[in-house]
Amino acid sequence: MNVFRILRVELTTGSFKEEVVKDDLLRLFLGGRGLAAYYALREIPRGIDPFDPSNKLYIFSGPLSGIATLSSSRINVTTRSALNGVYTHSNAGGNFSYWLRSHVMMAL
Repeated sequence: MNVFRILRVELTTGSFKEEVVKDDLLRLFLGGRGLAAYYALREIPRGIDPFDPSNKLYIFSGPLSGIATLSSSRINVTTRSALNGVYTHSNAGGNFSYWLRSHVMMAL
């Protein structure tokens, strides 16, 4: 069984904590985009200013990241948009997601 973990970082204090995502949540919201949307819509207060320090930025890797499969290493970044003040996300490829899942998450 593969355990999907989230690292929550508080930049103002420099503290962090690890959280394990429940299996049923992983099945409901497949992939980094689905999980990021779930957490963002649950945790970012409605009507908050995008530049408010309590706004959150979510960086999730895709479900196939961390395994050496061609074109499977995707990263999703989600937050409240500064342009229009609503939920927004961005998706990118490259080796950052692979590195995040295979190196950083194994060190926790």
